[in-house]
Amino acid sequence: MEAPDGSPSRVASEPPRTPYPRWGLPAFFVGVGFFVLAELVGTVLQLVVGDDAPDLMVLVGYLLVWAAFLGALAIATLTGGRRSFVADFGLRFRWVDLPLGVVLGVAVAIGAGFLENWIISMLGGAGFSNLPSRSEPAAWYVVNAVLGAAIIAPFVEELFFRGLFLRSLAHLVRGGLHRTRGRDWDPALQDPPRGRRIAAALVSVGVSAVVFTSFHMLEAAEPVDLLILAAGTLPLGVVNGILAYRTGRLGPGIVAHVTFNAFALLA
Repeated sequence: MEAPDGSPSRVASEPPRTPYPRWGLPAFFVGVGFFVLAELVGTVLQLVVGDDAPDLMVLVGYLLVWAAFLGALAIATLTGGRRSFVADFGLRFRWVDLPLGVVLGVAVAIGAGFLENWIISMLGGAGFSNLPSRSEPAAWYVVNAVLGAAIIAPFVEELFFRGLFLRSLAHLVRGGLHRTRGRDWDPALQDPPRGRRIAAALVSVGVSAVVFTSFHMLEAAEPVDLLILAAGTLPLGVVNGILAYRTGRLGPGIVAHVTFNAFALLA
């Protein structure tokens, strides 16, 4: 079927195509570099301030890491994307994301709790958490724990690890820019062979979950504490990776992440 100008017309059922984003794994590694720089700056500030303002330094540490991740996301979308966190990284919500995310977040938190208790019973230790302590003054606890750890951090981390990193891996495994240029990122596209689609799902979900876990494990020093952190963050990373890949949006994963962190604060 031809258009009036003689060119092939688009089948009515075919979705419109928009320019394929040119960002990928390099943008993720820019974020890693920014993260390392943020950690160095935080270490220097900690040496300067000392132990006089621990609550303030927790907030400063959060702000530095968020700036690192958001900076990489901004560079990616502005220089090689569609200048939109919604279009590029799937920052979208639907009403169904709320109950779905809450249920999955609670389920992962309960499962992680059982696994952490088993690790402690087998290896010893007193338990470990990378979340702000309730011993902080009330105002600082609200800022650092409630607003920072339970609300803002999930948004930023899901954008970086599932919005940028997981999508970059999926693009790469599904065939790269030369195979999919001119198409939106969509896990449901049937262009690549089935084996490549399965590989893209497994690699992008699995690797992004492991890297997500590794970043959190940097906050622990003892081997048992590393295992305790991994027991919670790895299952969360896998569940949120599956949600992001299957739905094409970050909404359910963000809700699950918020629920998971809030559950940990209340436990």
